Amino acid sequence: TKDFDEDNLALEGDKVQGQIKFRKRLPGDVFETRGGRTKKLKEILIDEKIPKYKRDSLVIACDEAGIIYVQDLWLSKRVATDDHTKNTIYLRRYYEQGD
Repeated sequence: TKDFDEDNLALEGDKVQGQIKFRKRLPGDVFETRGGRTKKLKEILIDEKIPKYKRDSLVIACDEAGIIYVQDLWLSKRVATDDHTKNTIYLRRYYEQGD
């Protein structure tokens, strides 16, 4: 099951630690992928050939334990939903219309 699409993100609510906050990437950020690997976010973005101009505009979702989601790319294994999920938190992307 995919935990996110263009406008929605599903998280295992019982695994989220504290409040969810949104920010841009910071030097030294690390991320745990669904495969359970922990790697520097900068290295992941380079390995995935994400263009430099896009890297600094990505929105990062974090809880008190660390990064849980990188915009449109990865959801942390730690908060991913599975067949045993009972408490799902849905985050929906909000769009502002320009003038």
